[in-house]
This record gives sequence, C-alpha cells and structure tokens, in this order.
Amino acid sequence: MEGLDGDDNDRGDESGEMGDNLLFINFGKDRTVEKIAPGHWHNCVLLDNKSVVCAGENEYGQIGIETTTDTGISPSQVGDNFVAVSLGLGEVVDSIFSGPSAHHTCVILVGSKIKCWGLNVEGQLGLGDVNNRGDEPNEMGDNLPVVDIGAATPISISAGTLHTCVLLDDKTSKCWGYNEYGNLVIGSVLSVGNEPNEMGANLKVSDWGKGLKISSLLLGWDFSCALLSDGKIKCFGYNKHGELGQGNKRPRGQTPNSIGNKLRPIKLGCSTRVKQIAVGSEHSCVLFADGKVKCWGKNNYGTLGIGSKKTIGDNKKEMSKYLKYVNV
Repeated sequence: MEGLDGDDNDRGDESGEMGDNLLFINFGKDRTVEKIAPGHWHNCVLLDNKSVVCAGENEYGQIGIETTTDTGISPSQVGDNFVAVSLGLGEVVDSIFSGPSAHHTCVILVGSKIKCWGLNVEGQLGLGDVNNRGDEPNEMGDNLPVVDIGAATPISISAGTLHTCVLLDDKTSKCWGYNEYGNLVIGSVLSVGNEPNEMGANLKVSDWGKGLKISSLLLGWDFSCALLSDGKIKCFGYNKHGELGQGNKRPRGQTPNSIGNKLRPIKLGCSTRVKQIAVGSEHSCVLFADGKVKCWGKNNYGTLGIGSKKTIGDNKKEMSKYLKYVNV
C-alpha cells in the first residue's frame, strides 16, 4: 500500500523486496485493521478502534486531514503519528469505501449516514457543489455535510474517478457525479450532485432493468458495472476500450433507450454461474463458480492476463465464446 510504511519507495519492482522482506504497515501500537479502502493514489483503513486513517497522495484532500500534504512518506507520519480523519462528534464509522480510479473516499456511519471527502470537481461527493473537501481547514468533522440520498438505506458504496454509486438495502442503486457517458445509469448525460437540489428526493434510482436487483456494484474510470440478481452482468458508461463488453466502443446510458432492458447483458460464453465481478480503471474481470476467470477491456500492460496486449471487448468476435479464460 503506497505511502503507508514511512517512505515513498515502490515495493515489488525489484528483487529482494517481497516475502519476508516486505514489512508490515505500522498503524500504531496494538492497532489492527478491520477494513481497507484503496483509492487511485491513496489508501484508507478502518481500524479496530473505529478510527479512519489515510495515506498517500493528497492533492485534493482525499487523506481527510484538512491539508494537501502527502502523508505516509516519512516515519514521523506513520504508526501512532497517523492523524485520524475527523467525521464529527459522536459519529462511528461502520464501513469505508474508495475505488481503483478514485481520488475521494466515502464512509457509511452507524445510523446509515454517508460522508465523502476528497476530489469533487464533478459533484462526486454529492454535496450540491464542486468544492473539494478535506484539503482546507474547517472542512471535516461536523463541518463535513452528510450526503443526502433520500429515504433509502445504504449497504455499500463504490467510487469511480468522478462519480459515486451507493447500493441500497432494496438492492437498487443511486449514483451521482460525472455523467457525460451515461455512467449514472439514468438515461442522460447531465452530472448530478454538482448543483443544489439534485440530491435527496431528486436523486433518481439507476435503471438496470425491470425487476432486476443488484448483487454487487463496482465502478471504473467512467463506467459502472453490476452483477444482477439473474446472475448476469451489465455495464454502462465510457466504452472506448470495450469496458462495457458489448463488442464495440459506443457508450451506453446516455439516453432513455440505452438503459434498463434496452441494454443486453454481457455475453461471457459460459453457462457457469458468475460468483464475483471486479473492476479496474478501464477493465473488468469475472470469477465463475468453478474458479475460472475471464477479463475484458483495456490491456496495454497485459492487464487481462491473456498473453498479449490486445484490448478485448471493443470489436466483434471478442466476447461470448471468443472470450478466453485467464490461464492461472
């Protein structure tokens, strides 16, 4: 985890850095970690005493300590010297969330309230403006507003680069932030949460398909994917690299006739039940019940594990039966 061991040296890029030579992260005397929320260039953890500490890149306040100073790059910043994120008097954190391409972090507090901080250029914090939070004094603690999602109970949150989605207890979702590519799954290209009166009762439920409920919800760079109650997967939003698994590069979700039942599920070429979906910045992978894996999307670094740098999912005859299993 970048920045959490008191220096700014990469790990795993040279011999002799892994195994027994890879140090445990010092979060303070007798402290243990309950949950981890890795972001794009920062990481946050929920500790056993219910405090939240973050480290790494902090240009937008994503560390949540009311400065833009990077944290975790010297021994004096780690261990007992970590500064806990202030979320308000009496508030207790239940869960913490970020995302592989996110520069912001969100928590669900005991009592089902949501708070988010960090980059907010497109309203991804859901606060009715585009002001970053956590990068200046007096922005955290009781001064950090609660995200108003209306009469709904959150169970998990996923953060993209510029948008955020919450999975609700009725297995539906609501999303806010950047929406040029339709990644909020509401059939428009208008961002949500960047201006007043767009959250709360005005926040629309995302349309994944009539009668379908969400098992898990994950966000990439500018796209959103869900494993649905029928065992199938749908993705909406940006699609330059075949992220949506539709065999082309067209975005989905920008108009009413491209959401819900109008979008077919991704054809994976396998009748085995999907157990889990994972999303990176510009690619996705599924784990099947038999332990096999398939991936699609951008592949310029061999990310898909298929023995080449060929992007998959942006052309015909790359999905369905043509989609290869990862040879693990």
